[in-house]
Amino acid sequence: MARRQAFFVGVSRGRFGLLAVLYALVLCYAMTVPSPLGFAPRDISFEQALQTLLDVRYVELGSDQQADWMANLLALVPLGFMLTIALTPRWRRVDQVLGAIGALVLCVAYVLGVKFAQVFFPRTVDLNYIIAQTIGAALGVVVGLAGRGAVEAAAARLRRRGPESLVVVLAAASAGILAFMLVPFDFTLTPADVVARLDALPGLLFQVPGADRPGAMRAGMLAAGMVGVMPIGMLLALLQPYRSLALIAVQALLLMTAVTGAAMFVMSASPSLLNIPARSVFVVLGAVLLRWLRLHDIGRRRGLVRALLLLLIPPYLLALVLVNGLLPPQWRGFDAALASIDPRFFIPLWTHYIVTKAQATRSELAQIAIYAPVGVFLWAAGCSGRRCPWIAAGLALLLSSAVEYARWMKPGQGLDINNPPIAAAAAALAALATPFLWDVLRSLAVSRPRSFAAR
Repeated sequence: MARRQAFFVGVSRGRFGLLAVLYALVLCYAMTVPSPLGFAPRDISFEQALQTLLDVRYVELGSDQQADWMANLLALVPLGFMLTIALTPRWRRVDQVLGAIGALVLCVAYVLGVKFAQVFFPRTVDLNYIIAQTIGAALGVVVGLAGRGAVEAAAARLRRRGPESLVVVLAAASAGILAFMLVPFDFTLTPADVVARLDALPGLLFQVPGADRPGAMRAGMLAAGMVGVMPIGMLLALLQPYRSLALIAVQALLLMTAVTGAAMFVMSASPSLLNIPARSVFVVLGAVLLRWLRLHDIGRRRGLVRALLLLLIPPYLLALVLVNGLLPPQWRGFDAALASIDPRFFIPLWTHYIVTKAQATRSELAQIAIYAPVGVFLWAAGCSGRRCPWIAAGLALLLSSAVEYARWMKPGQGLDINNPPIAAAAAALAALATPFLWDVLRSLAVSRPRSFAAR
C-alpha cells in the first residue's frame, strides 16, 4: 500500500514538473517575442547582450506602470508553486526545504535567462521587473512549500468523487472568482494615487457595468458576471447545510461589499455599487441550487438533463453570434478585409501584448467561458471515452475559427488567432470535467444527512 501511495505521489510530482516546463516555455515566448514592432529581433552580439544585462538599472516607475509590474510579479507565482511541488518530497522536512531552495534557484535562473533573451528583442529590460518576478517566484515557492499538504489532501478528495470533491472544486472556483474581481491588483500605494482614485470613484460607483459595450456584449458580460458568482453560494451552502438562506444572504452581502470596497482602491478596476445587490442575489441562488441538488437525485434524471442541455444548443449558437457582433450580417469583400489586416496579428499572443494585462486576462477568460459549453454539449450527446476531449477540441477549434473569420469580414472588426486554440483547450477540459462533475453532483443526494433531508 505504501509503495502504491508513493507511486501516485511520484506521478503527481511528475505532472507538476511537466506543467512547470510547459508554463515556463509559454511564458518565455510571451515575455520575449511579441513586441510593438511585431517579430523584430535585434542584430546584436552575445557579448553586447550580456553587457546590456549586466548594466541593468532600477527605474522609477509611475502609477500607470503599476499594473504591468504586478502582472510580472503574478506571472512567476505559478512557476514557483509548480516547481516546488515537483521538487519537494512528501516526507522529510529537511528535504522539502532543500527542494524549495532548489525551486527558487531555478526560478531566479529562469528570470535572468528570460531577461537575457529579451535583450535580443525590443522589450523592456530593467531591474524593476527582475525584482517583481523574483518576488513572484518566491511567493510561489512559499505557497508551494506551505500548501503541499493541502494540495495532496485536495488531490485525494478529488479522487473520491464525492461531496468532499465538490468542496475542493467550489473552493478553487470561488477563490478564482474573487481574485478576478481585483485584477490586475494595482492597488493605490501612495497618497497621490489614493487622492486620484477618490476623485474618480463618484463617476464609477453608480455606472452600469459594461455601459461602454454594445448591447448584446454588455448583456453577455452582465450575465456571465452574475452567474459566475453562483459557485460561492454553492460553497457556502455546502459548508453550512443547516444555515438559513437569510444568513447566507447576509454573508453574501458582506462578502460582495468587501470585494467592491477593495476594488475601489484598484486603480484599473471599475467598481459599481449596483454589483453588490445583484451579485448577492446570485450567490443566494447558488445556495438554493446546491440545496435543491441535495434533496433531489439528479442521477435518476440523466436523460432529462441531457435532453435539456441539447435543447440549449440553438440558443447557445445564437448568443455566440450576438456576443461577437456578427448581426446584422454586413460583410466586406475579401480584398478589403485582406487590406485591413495587420501582419502582426498573425504573431501568437501579439494581440494580448498590445493591450493591458487585465484586458488580456478578461479576453482569455471570456473565450474559455464561451467555448467550454462545447464539451458539455458533447457529453450530453453521449460522447465518452478518451476520444471525446479530442472531438470537443476539434469542434471548438472549427467553431472559433469560423467566428474569427466572420469577425474579420465584418467592417470595423478583426480576427484574433489566439482565440481558436484557447477555445479548443477550454472545450477539451470541459469534456474531461463534465463526467467528473456529474458523478460528484449525483453523490450529493446519496450522502445528504437524514436530518437535512427531513427539513
